[in-house]
Amino acid sequence: MERNTTLERLRAFVEHPDSPREMTARLGYVGPVSFDPETGKTRVEFLVESSHCHSGGRVAQGGFVAGWLDNAMANAVFAATDFKLQPISLDLNVSYYASTPPGPVFVDAWIAKRGKSIAFLEAVLLDANDTIMAKATSTAKLMPLQS
Repeated sequence: MERNTTLERLRAFVEHPDSPREMTARLGYVGPVSFDPETGKTRVEFLVESSHCHSGGRVAQGGFVAGWLDNAMANAVFAATDFKLQPISLDLNVSYYASTPPGPVFVDAWIAKRGKSIAFLEAVLLDANDTIMAKATSTAKLMPLQS
């Protein structure tokens, strides 16, 4: 499948009326930026706002960072499985490397290993200069995507 076709489908998928748009809006979800069908890597953009931050609005709270990483890994599963499967998180592990200030951030996410019903997912949170601010791994149960 062509990169643009999958990317367009992913954008339409997350804009669908049944998608959790209120939740993604609270996360500062901007949307998918790219999808590479060869690697399965999906890049998603988020906008860190002061409402996501502590320390006088200067540092994103860790729960939001985890949410951005988790959300992008779900996007990667949707795109890589041609929108047939959805991940149900069994665990989520986050390592924080640097504080995340307000502004645009990107998450690169992919399926590291996939079995019949379980997937091991990975993601990195990057600033606009591609500096890694956090990494995540997740084990997810793969379920049919309800349409």
